[in-house]
Amino acid sequence: MLPNLIGGTSIAWRRLPSSLAVILSMVFATLVVTAAPAHAILLPTTTTLSVSNAQITEGDPVTLTATVQISGVGGLLVTPSGTVAYTASTPGGPVVQLGTAPLASCVLTLSQCRSTLTTAQLPVGAVTVTAHYSGDQVTQPSTGSAQVQVAPQVSAPAAPTLTAVSEVGSVRLHWVSASDGGSPITSYELYRSSSPGGPLTKIATGLPSGDYQDTTIPVSTTYYYKATTVSAEGESGLSNEASGQALPLAGSSSTSTITECPPGATCSSPVISASAEGSTTSLGVSTTASSAPHTLTSGIGGEHLQGCGPVTPLWYSTTFNDTSLDAFKRVEIVLNGAAAEYMTEESGWRQNRIGCLGLGTPWRTTPTEWAQWSAPDGLYVGMASYCKDMGVFQVEGDSTRFSQPCLVAKSHGGVFNPGDPNDSGQDRQFTMTYHLPPGDGRISGSP
Repeated sequence: MLPNLIGGTSIAWRRLPSSLAVILSMVFATLVVTAAPAHAILLPTTTTLSVSNAQITEGDPVTLTATVQISGVGGLLVTPSGTVAYTASTPGGPVVQLGTAPLASCVLTLSQCRSTLTTAQLPVGAVTVTAHYSGDQVTQPSTGSAQVQVAPQVSAPAAPTLTAVSEVGSVRLHWVSASDGGSPITSYELYRSSSPGGPLTKIATGLPSGDYQDTTIPVSTTYYYKATTVSAEGESGLSNEASGQALPLAGSSSTSTITECPPGATCSSPVISASAEGSTTSLGVSTTASSAPHTLTSGIGGEHLQGCGPVTPLWYSTTFNDTSLDAFKRVEIVLNGAAAEYMTEESGWRQNRIGCLGLGTPWRTTPTEWAQWSAPDGLYVGMASYCKDMGVFQVEGDSTRFSQPCLVAKSHGGVFNPGDPNDSGQDRQFTMTYHLPPGDGRISGSP
């Protein structure tokens, strides 16, 4: 029958070269085998799945290629047909239906076909992608799988929301971001302007939290702030604008002071005082010469620092700042009355705990230890060591200039030293002199 079906004669068929006759027989057999008898045994198949990229980001397209091949010699002249269904799943997650694609691109002599599907629907995580071949009238179904690691989409964090609260001698700022963009937040930046919507100057960088206490501004002058959030993906946009001013409020004889300092000369602010509950706190600030004009401000009162805990002694908190970048400061606090008596007889001065210092930049509390960031204060807070213990930080051998803060304490003219009780206590005056590098801060007492 074969010669008749191909339109020739038995004689013509026999005249064909034997090799060509074999090939034509194979092609013909392939064309006519479209269905298997009901009693036929289905041929086994294997499905192998490959992916165009095994590591992608959420939403990126990936191409899935399933290769279905008939096993054994029975499939030499038969190619699989039908469709392949694709699914994706993560450990503990639901199965995601990705879609189906028909088999195509068949290779007859290898009895195999390929199905291709491009998708951007893979879930985030360690994804198992599975190709399910449905089988046909002569082949069995089979399944293959592959792994794809899908990272979440990340972007720069959202712009934060900023609030500002005016306090004695400072403005307290706090900001939060609605979204980190999928990447952990690493730090925060703070900007300031002297006019609404005006040009911004960065005043703090690398902050560990969205908190800051700005003690670098003159009292009774309004300033405007914006903040940003930083992650590995970059810096957010600017926050909303918030404004505040350092207030001049203190005790019953409240006062604050602003001193304009010329370049190239030492500068001192007037001594100010505040009294309450049988104690008087006096504050004086002076600076070394600066290369440029600068403003020196100081005030008494305000919230005491929380970062030092319950050891804060009983006197008014003080704030101070100087706008120069190169002038060293000397901050002198003199106590009279009950606060001086407390400091002389009951305070922890022997343990170097006679004041709590907060600065807007990192600083060392000892030659080997750093002040700790205090989010409630928005400052780096700790106890300053005695200057005699911080000689390693003397600048150019000058005993009054230190690259890190230090303290000298005196009572009735006597210098406090560990082990020296110095209990004469006749005039009940206690003096603390802080030597500070350029910058700003707050020395805490308890109003």
